[in-house]
Amino acid sequence: MDHEKELVVRKADTAPSEYLWSPDGKYFLIEINHSAQGTITASIIETKALKALGDDATTVAASKPVWSPDSKYLALSTEDDSTQTITLDIYALASKTSATIATATGAKGPYIVEYWKDETIGYTEMTASGERAEQTVKVGG
Repeated sequence: MDHEKELVVRKADTAPSEYLWSPDGKYFLIEINHSAQGTITASIIETKALKALGDDATTVAASKPVWSPDSKYLALSTEDDSTQTITLDIYALASKTSATIATATGAKGPYIVEYWKDETIGYTEMTASGERAEQTVKVGG
């Protein structure tokens, strides 16, 4: 066989709960054990090579990730119960780093990423009165 591909085989305690394809179809994210405020393990797989971009990432995620329109980034919210801090983060595939773009301390509930269109990320957050408020943040150029 001239063109062998490395097949990434992963063992998980449970079946994947979500597959999130990038808009350009070059990547997909596999989530394991995702729940509303539970721990998830995620892998980003490059479809052409069928190879993971890096090590699996495990985090306490408050909402599922959303791809950027150019498939280079993921927006997601994470929660730290010990400090009652919730962050809205952007993960860059190329550098495998993340940057926080919004933080709430002592929050009543998580940010929930709703969409990423052009240079705008839309999300909701829980207000002090317990209502959901729609928010947007501009990212990029």
